[in-house]
Amino acid sequence: MSCLFICPNIVYNQIHMTDYSFTAFPMIVFSLIASIYLFNGAFFRYRTHLTLFIASFIISLAIFLSITNQSILSSFTHLFTSMLSLPLLTLLLLLVGSLIGEIIILKWMPSIATYVIIITSSYFLSIITSDIVHSNNIILLSSVFFVFNAIIFVLYRLKKHLLFIISSVLGGAFALSTLFSSFYYFPSSVHILLFIVLLVSGFFTQRHTLHGMKKKENEDDRT
Repeated sequence: MSCLFICPNIVYNQIHMTDYSFTAFPMIVFSLIASIYLFNGAFFRYRTHLTLFIASFIISLAIFLSITNQSILSSFTHLFTSMLSLPLLTLLLLLVGSLIGEIIILKWMPSIATYVIIITSSYFLSIITSDIVHSNNIILLSSVFFVFNAIIFVLYRLKKHLLFIISSVLGGAFALSTLFSSFYYFPSSVHILLFIVLLVSGFFTQRHTLHGMKKKENEDDRT
């Protein structure tokens, strides 16, 4: 009789262990890629291409989920949990669609690439704020969205590198925290906390790199 309860647990544990061993290698590979992007993304040679691809994916994902749920997606946690629950084929189609969108923008509409990145970064920060204050009020979300748009746009005009720092740490922190949270089955609260820690550490690391580069350039100019 006890075997009826023990055997399913043994089978479940074996499957669970097999899943872990199967996902360990891609987990390590994608984590390394996300870490590099998080801590050095603003200084990639093709940073616009990569950042635009991530921006296109986030926009595509948010639009798809909003249409599916018949309501505007206004929660970072919802974005995270919904993405993990999507069928693999749907996720692949969204990634391919994002790649096509990036190619179209860079080939025929390169002037809007920066604004797509600014809008996506603002939206990302807005839904994070929505989760922090525990409010899905569309007026609040819209107000925060436009405030972040204005701030990031001004930063871009004054200090162009800051736009890529902000967008790369947002994308890198989201990817890395999502990978760890899905692999270790962290709850949404831990995922958000991990995201914020990675976001702050990535931002200050990249800003330090930027200051180091400017200092070196100034020394070279003097010599």
